[in-house]
Amino acid sequence: MTRTPAEAATFPNHKSVPIVTQDARFRAGKKLKQRGRAHLGASNIFETLVDRAEEEFGPTSIETAAVYYELGHSLFLEISRNPTSQNSDKIIEDALEYMAKSCSILYNHHVGANNETKNEEESSSEAIIEDSHYQDWAKDQIPRVLLGIGNLQSYQRKHADAIDSYLNSVPFREEASNQFKKEKTESTASLRSHRLLAESYVLISEELLLSPPPSHDLVHGETGLTIVKAEEVTNLAKSYYEQGKEKLQDIVYMMASLEEKGSSEILEAEKQDVCHLATMLVEVGMSLAQRSEEDSNGNESAMKKKRIV
Repeated sequence: MTRTPAEAATFPNHKSVPIVTQDARFRAGKKLKQRGRAHLGASNIFETLVDRAEEEFGPTSIETAAVYYELGHSLFLEISRNPTSQNSDKIIEDALEYMAKSCSILYNHHVGANNETKNEEESSSEAIIEDSHYQDWAKDQIPRVLLGIGNLQSYQRKHADAIDSYLNSVPFREEASNQFKKEKTESTASLRSHRLLAESYVLISEELLLSPPPSHDLVHGETGLTIVKAEEVTNLAKSYYEQGKEKLQDIVYMMASLEEKGSSEILEAEKQDVCHLATMLVEVGMSLAQRSEEDSNGNESAMKKKRIV
């Protein structure tokens, strides 16, 4: 999987991706996942690639991080499809561990690459110089990995943990979306950027509403930190729902503008994802209305009790 000088030259810094992602097996595993067929051997493919990547690049390389996430995500997809399988709890924990390791490496790389850029003359580490080629790729992957972790935590019903993961993805999504706004460009890439941000908003709102009725603060299972106070749950869910709805309106307008310029296969694929986003918003809106009604009834009951006393 080692990249030759000629291969490296074909990947300018702002477009570089880890060489492992170009491996035919890596692509095959991702295709299985994208087609909803992860259970047909995706995890076996990525387990083999993890062994190769750890041996060739080391366990803390960004190359290995790319495979860690795909393996963890494949295991999660397989278990969520068949939750009664043997050792399902252990497999879920293994999946989370791989995804968390990937996230940690990507974060360290993102911070380290920024520091390396500022102190370029002071650093002569070949590994850092090589990894700096992947800075844009890593920055794009961090929110994706965070959302994957959040989805797994949601599956475990660790709502506070999931919300924390989703919230941490937002600044990355917002930065990417705002960059396209500054450039005032309309393209499938900018459309995708806005859609991904809207999805983050909707996932946060959805997870807040999946949590038990707001009688207790949402506390992170590992850190013990309060992620959302009990009395703020419904209002925060409504806020992110409104942001997602507003962003969807912008997306629909942008999509219409792009269609006038001529549609493409990429745009058609984005349209399907936008339709899915719209469905998510409708479902969250219905859940939000139900939660608001429950909160209202709860407040009314509390007032009646106070009067009786």
